[in-house]
Amino acid sequence: MARLRAVDTARDALIGEEEADIQMGEAKTDTSSTRKRASSRSEGDQDDRTKRPKTTNENHERFWFHDGNVVVRVEGRLFRLHSSILAAKSKRMAEILSAENQRNAGELVDDCEVFDFEGRACHFTALLDALYGELLCLEGKVPSLLTLACLMRASHQWDVPAYAAWALKEIALRWPWTTLNQIQQRSTSTLCAWGHFSFEEMV
Repeated sequence: MARLRAVDTARDALIGEEEADIQMGEAKTDTSSTRKRASSRSEGDQDDRTKRPKTTNENHERFWFHDGNVVVRVEGRLFRLHSSILAAKSKRMAEILSAENQRNAGELVDDCEVFDFEGRACHFTALLDALYGELLCLEGKVPSLLTLACLMRASHQWDVPAYAAWALKEIALRWPWTTLNQIQQRSTSTLCAWGHFSFEEMV
């Protein structure tokens, strides 16, 4: 009998140790799962923050004219411009910046209606360089290929074919495999599409 009781006692002790190990393992698993969930939430929050568009609403250094009557926002950058200059070169801008649309604009900055334009800020800046005469009248300076590509894409987007043609002519002078005759044989829309893909990695 004494031997049986000793066996039972030893068995109970082993069972108790196994149960304790199981409970400890479950506790570790719960802790690990909690950490993983917390880590996942943290990574998810970080991804959300990364995906959120930046709306800095910073005034552009050069294209913020105090006598401008409209504010154009592109990728969070604010440009205070003259609607008459924009409308004179681009029918698309003229439609967007019509007097009726200006009256119906809901947001104001410095008493100027704000219009959100699609596209890239660097492209729009290159277009403004041309619109305000600084880019096309450079003396002794050569526009970078990046600037020309940005101008070409913005000119295509806002339907300013004269500037697109000028940019393509300047590009032809810098690319040996692109001749002026080849440029003249292509339509403006085809060339702009060509520029979109050729300079995709650059802009």
